[in-house]
Amino acid sequence: FESGFKRISELFAEECSNEAENHLSTRFRIDISSRNMVRALGALLKYMDSARIGVEYEAANVRTPITAIKTIRIGEMVEIDKDTYRALDIFSDEKGKQHILNRLRAGTAKVAHWENLYKTISSSVMIGRYLESLSSPIALLKDGIDCYSETLVETYAVLNAMIDFEESYAENRLVMRPGVDPELDRAKGLYRQLPSILTRVAQEEASRFQAATCSVAYVPMIGYLVALPHHFQVENFEEW
Repeated sequence: FESGFKRISELFAEECSNEAENHLSTRFRIDISSRNMVRALGALLKYMDSARIGVEYEAANVRTPITAIKTIRIGEMVEIDKDTYRALDIFSDEKGKQHILNRLRAGTAKVAHWENLYKTISSSVMIGRYLESLSSPIALLKDGIDCYSETLVETYAVLNAMIDFEESYAENRLVMRPGVDPELDRAKGLYRQLPSILTRVAQEEASRFQAATCSVAYVPMIGYLVALPHHFQVENFEEW
């Protein structure tokens, strides 16, 4: 706070004859009871000094010129703690996570649901790593650091290694990356070959039945369905 107030008071130093007058002038212009505002404004001014915004090509002792300060107010705002929030019981609850978790378990979740889950976990892992890298993390966030466990990191790694989101959106269904499951890779390879297999079967069936045209479709749980012309003489083939 003191460091921020000192930097703000330097804005009005040229108008004052001494330090006491400078501090008094600053207190008339800035509401020092808003300690967070003073800290934030002081930090912003120091950042502008270090980044040398607008004075990149000036001498090193030339600071970024501040021509005006605009006050932004948020009206009709009240700050309450968590216990008061619960006690009032007048606010709508946040969306619960149980619904989406149930859809994920049931296999009815859409690709967007899986991607949102992946992005949420990915962002959480990045935030957790950043907080852990701080030598003296903010006291307000100390309790939250424990949420970023190895389980969260492992979940992020598993989702990243398993799900191919680009292919999933292209096919409008969840698609796994190659190498996740050999049996799944074999089934996917067979599925990709299905058009050529159906063409070959149709040619074989057309030759066997001596038909001019023949179509073959594959229906899961049923098998191959052969479609022949309406005038085809079925009774000529006993095995039909």
